[in-house]
Amino acid sequence: AFKSTIFRIITGSASQPFYVHADVLARSDLLRRLVAGPWKESVDRAIDWSEWDSSVVEKFVEWLYTGDYSCPHPVPNPLSLKLDNIVGTLKRLREGDNQAVTGGAENKAAGGPTEGRANKKAKTKTDEDILLLQDLEWKAENGLPLPSPAEDFNHWHLYPPRNAGQLDYSVPFKIHADLYTIGCRYFLDDLRRMAWYRLRTLLITIGRPPVGSAAIQNTIDLILDVYSRTGDPLDEGEPLRNLLTTFVACHVTAFKASGIQQLAISDNKDTRDFMSDLMAKLMLRVEKLESEGPKPSLLGFSKSNARSLFD
Repeated sequence: AFKSTIFRIITGSASQPFYVHADVLARSDLLRRLVAGPWKESVDRAIDWSEWDSSVVEKFVEWLYTGDYSCPHPVPNPLSLKLDNIVGTLKRLREGDNQAVTGGAENKAAGGPTEGRANKKAKTKTDEDILLLQDLEWKAENGLPLPSPAEDFNHWHLYPPRNAGQLDYSVPFKIHADLYTIGCRYFLDDLRRMAWYRLRTLLITIGRPPVGSAAIQNTIDLILDVYSRTGDPLDEGEPLRNLLTTFVACHVTAFKASGIQQLAISDNKDTRDFMSDLMAKLMLRVEKLESEGPKPSLLGFSKSNARSLFD
């Protein structure tokens, strides 16, 4: 693979182009035909991807060569690949550990066994993270391999910050969604599934987003971007569209309070398509409620919420 012809990938950013071996591009049958057939790209040894930002193409190239890709988290996390973030997080966790020890002692003195056990559990979890970060710090200082992108992502999901619903998800949302779209266009099923799974994991981590939070606006921006790039009029089961409408339907009260119903009066076709899909999803959930009995607390909305969405 590393002896094949090298092609330039030109991005929409002003940064330097990316160089990729033809045999690596051949992971996609469409790209293989593009670089090997009688096309302009084959003659010029260049692929024009000016519609994609360089940050997205960089992750795509990373995936082509490694089968995985890294992505910035909404906030600094324990498995950040930058040593300064590792040291900074280690310092914060140590400070948090001292607070946990103090809190546990106060609860014990006050005779509060429940609170004491909670603080002891928090202290143990913090100690584990400190040991993990110390190991990462040592590896970084000695030039040893740090965790893979998949390990990094999975750890962030297992130990998310407490204010996960209030973070800014715009960068990871865009990277995962754009890679999902590239995977769809060039029939790269492994990439498409990986990006879809990571978007789903982020949405699960967010949970019920606070009204007016950045997470809600990030989700709306993601929906409009996804609907503008994906979907076929004959395909009613587009996976990412289905994922996003399900997320909004589950938390429709928070999204309604944040003004999502204003999208219903938009003249944009993609926006109308989303609102139509959302209404269909809500009606299915209302029917499920009527057949199984009202459990609005479990689903995150009531029938009145669904019916008044467009009021």
